[in-house]
Amino acid sequence: MAVEGVTTFEPKPFGRYVLLDKLAVGGMAEIYKAKTYGVDGFEKLLAIKRILPHCAADKEFISMLVDEAKLTVLLSHANIVQVFDLGKVGDDYFISMEYINGTNLREVMRRLAEQGEKIPEETAVYVISEMCKGLDYAHRKTDTQGNPLNIVHRDISPQNILISYEGEVKIVDFGIAKAAMNVSHTMAGILKGKIAYMSPEQALGKPLDHRTDIFSAAIMLYEMLTGEKLYSGESQFEVLNKIRTTRVTANMLPEQISGPLKAILVKGLAYSSKDRYQNAGDFQLDLTKHLYSTYIDFSPRNLAALVSRLFAQELKKRESAPIIDEKTRSVLIRQAAQAQEELVVHGATPQATAITQKTAASVAPKLETQKKIGRAAVIGGLTALLVVSGYLGYRFFAQKEAPPRPPKTISEYGSFQIFTQPVGAKVILNGGETGLTTPASLDKLELGKQYEIRLVKENYREFAKKFTVTSTKPIQVQETLSALDLGTISISSNPQGANIFVNGKETGLKTPTSVENLEINKSYDIKLMLADHAEWNGSVEVKGFDPVKLAATLTTLPKSIIQEPIKPPPPPSDEKKVTPAYGQIDVTSDPLQARILLNGRDTGQLTPATLKNIEAGKGQSISVIKKGYEGWSRKSVIVASGETTRLVASLKKEPEEVVNPPPPPPPPPPSGGLAILQVSSDPVGADVYVNSEYKGTTPATITDVPTSAKLVVTKAGYLKFIQQLNLKAGETRSLGTVKLEDLFGELSLNSTPPQASIYIDGELIGVKTPVTIKKVPRDSKHSVKLVLEGYQPWESVVDLKEQPTKMYNVTLEKE
Repeated sequence: MAVEGVTTFEPKPFGRYVLLDKLAVGGMAEIYKAKTYGVDGFEKLLAIKRILPHCAADKEFISMLVDEAKLTVLLSHANIVQVFDLGKVGDDYFISMEYINGTNLREVMRRLAEQGEKIPEETAVYVISEMCKGLDYAHRKTDTQGNPLNIVHRDISPQNILISYEGEVKIVDFGIAKAAMNVSHTMAGILKGKIAYMSPEQALGKPLDHRTDIFSAAIMLYEMLTGEKLYSGESQFEVLNKIRTTRVTANMLPEQISGPLKAILVKGLAYSSKDRYQNAGDFQLDLTKHLYSTYIDFSPRNLAALVSRLFAQELKKRESAPIIDEKTRSVLIRQAAQAQEELVVHGATPQATAITQKTAASVAPKLETQKKIGRAAVIGGLTALLVVSGYLGYRFFAQKEAPPRPPKTISEYGSFQIFTQPVGAKVILNGGETGLTTPASLDKLELGKQYEIRLVKENYREFAKKFTVTSTKPIQVQETLSALDLGTISISSNPQGANIFVNGKETGLKTPTSVENLEINKSYDIKLMLADHAEWNGSVEVKGFDPVKLAATLTTLPKSIIQEPIKPPPPPSDEKKVTPAYGQIDVTSDPLQARILLNGRDTGQLTPATLKNIEAGKGQSISVIKKGYEGWSRKSVIVASGETTRLVASLKKEPEEVVNPPPPPPPPPPSGGLAILQVSSDPVGADVYVNSEYKGTTPATITDVPTSAKLVVTKAGYLKFIQQLNLKAGETRSLGTVKLEDLFGELSLNSTPPQASIYIDGELIGVKTPVTIKKVPRDSKHSVKLVLEGYQPWESVVDLKEQPTKMYNVTLEKE
């Protein structure tokens, strides 16, 4: 792989390679152009991807990287960058791969955009069709026994599509995408800029198969055809939310895209993977048919010409660059000399001489490849090194004591440089507030000490990690924060217009409306307040992305509390026009959050609050009430014009015997063959339906239930409760509290022999036995199939409704 470097780089040895030029730096790795040497003057250009230290330190990442590399090293296709090796030099992990003399698709699109151009339609279709050839090969790849490897890229995006100056299209980073995505919470920059190419199932965190790559390829085709991203937003959460909720149709696509191509795009962008192209080969076939039926004279040279035009300056620089042999000759000589110097400390013993000779022999073929260095000079140089080695070894053993090393200073400090995407996260060091937000630097940190860094930002998952400061070199902490999955509560009330409070805080919203950006898997206390009505309180649990419905019926306050507002005096006659004067009243209470009534009418405000526009000189009645406390009131409160009168209400707790008022009398029995039904649920807040008609949320009393009725109690994240009722006219029946069960169960599958492929409801889920599958919906039956080559398939129908956890130990029979 390659993207041409723009900075000066001094070639240097790296294991058995020589790094010639730095090509790019990403959130996970640095990429170099490199050269390797073999016997008889053999040499090869290749690319080295060196994993950055903060990634290499993550054992989970490296473990997954090795596992994936074992699979993808088997991939050999014209449209996939060949991976040669995954190794380690010192503490640096690296991947060696095919060197591509060119650039990536993102750079091509960027340069065209700078010139006000887009990729021509025929070229865009060709790029995706070539890419689909590589995807189809990888998706169908099997091991030596013919078992499918189930390889999925997971990160198909313009950065990972390379275009050579000769017009070749190649996919890069098979094998590291899975590792990067699975531990992205500890990596920096891995997801940055790539969320916009996720499939709906990937954005929802569902199991993935090869069809997620097809969706990402279709997004790239749309972007090339239109010059715009399919999904965009001001934040990662907004982009993710669009991917999760948008269903692309032909009517949504711009008119500039032709009809036949729209049909191909819509199929590639199908929201459900079942409706999408089922393999990349079919996608590629439709694109190729469209390409050569619409653009008869198209040639792959068109792509080569486009890239060469856009990157003419880079090509010109390459032609005038120094010959690689000239650049590497001094590196190899220096590498050989360093090898000798490392052996000097062992002295001129026979063993040391043997090692030195062995090293010289291994370096000689490399030097021999440098045509501009005379063979005699090489041998003479090595002989001189051997002599120097023996002399220095003699001096080493002749000395009784080595000279003392200078004392190590402790006046040096370490530091952190912290960056996040998005910026603005609070930085917490060892549990203490630093007062800093990212990007930020922390200096004067003691060497050898461990520090914990926490990064906190609203609506994002908290990041926390411990680092040990071992040197004065700044520790780079680069983190892409994961947006929290947020939910919505849809609130309505009868009557409407109630003020909404969430967890005791006023939202400024009135019913009916939706409260958004709420963290899922969390309960929220909801309070509704409306003038002349009793306060309504309830609890709602947000368990998923679907809006949670809440319908409340507000109770009218007794007339003993409500008084008619004082009518304003009639306007003065024309002869005496008097402009009324106004003041205001500040009302607070102990405890706070008590309702304020003015002249017997609920103001809709809670203490502390300011009542404005109070007519001066007139007596006002102020009452303060709070559930569980005795009422407080002041009559004939008079304010002066332009002045503020302050009132403090000290509320006393009600006696215990009157804390819980007697229950209201039961409603009158319905007439005309109807009954009354009382139902509650655990948890509360479940939707209640009678004969498919919505009747509010639990706890609920329904007064118009037919004598024969089907009751459904449902709540997001729980199994539906369904019961057929036969009631008597005028009957009042209480069902008590319905216990709602969790919607999801667990399915454990084990087979003898193991490693059987698993199909659920006809879809390959990408894992093999033995495995425990969580989050299996219990509201329907599922077909399960185990397939292993050489054995008869095993099939069964699984129903978790009665039993939320099931385990199957299957012995497969040979065919």
